[in-house]
Amino acid sequence: MTDSAIRYSVSRRRFLRDTMLTSLGLIAAACAPGTTGGTTGGGGGGGNAAKGGEFHGGWPYVLPPQGHWNYFATNAILGGGIYTDLYIPSLAVYRWADAKWDFWLAQSATQNGDTYEVKLRSGVKWDDGTAFTSKDVATTYWVGRLAAYGIWNFIDKIETPDDLTVRFHYSKPTSLGERLILRNGIKPDKIFGALAKKAQDFYTGGGTNSTDAGKALIKEMNDLRPDKPSSVGPYKIDPASVTAAQLTMVRNTGGLFAEKVNFDKVVVYQGETA
Repeated sequence: MTDSAIRYSVSRRRFLRDTMLTSLGLIAAACAPGTTGGTTGGGGGGGNAAKGGEFHGGWPYVLPPQGHWNYFATNAILGGGIYTDLYIPSLAVYRWADAKWDFWLAQSATQNGDTYEVKLRSGVKWDDGTAFTSKDVATTYWVGRLAAYGIWNFIDKIETPDDLTVRFHYSKPTSLGERLILRNGIKPDKIFGALAKKAQDFYTGGGTNSTDAGKALIKEMNDLRPDKPSSVGPYKIDPASVTAAQLTMVRNTGGLFAEKVNFDKVVVYQGETA
């Protein structure tokens, strides 16, 4: 069998479809390799396929120094594309075929009056070994207010009563609430926490983005340059692998669904595959 016959040749449309309709674990299972320790991905695979090998796909990305690791700003390396869920997944994704939410970083979510409460999955870790907690979610949405996240048109505060609970308080009812809360990639408090605190103090004090102070905070958000990528998903980007031709994501052993993924590596080529 030729290499092209056993490789999962993914187009942008095909992978985007898979990403939107399945969980990360099911994506990995669908792309399971046929060999262990190999260098090519499998062609369809199945539940009994051995783990190992690599997934190969394509997506355009911006190289350093213009490209960077701030996933709130434009030109983040591999940011905003079909692979984002592999390293900064969201709380949940809607499974259109089943008409229900498939929870990822969240364990569950419930509406209680004016409060939307999210219970987080326990035991998930960032790639540096720190625990994923409610602080990461709150930080994401406070900095997200600087980035004009749509949920802030309908909520006025976020509470984190414990490490695994986040409460969003509605000031205005909306049928878009679940989508606007559950489907944003979660960023690390350890990187963005200080900026999130500034944003929270600014907005709770009555500040708005149209003021000079608001514009200064937005500039601070856009100018932030972490020295390396972060991941709470099953894979993490290896910054040393980034070239003009390709980059590599390796397994993040403590990340979300890390035990379910079948490939050891995800290799992303600059541009799209056929």
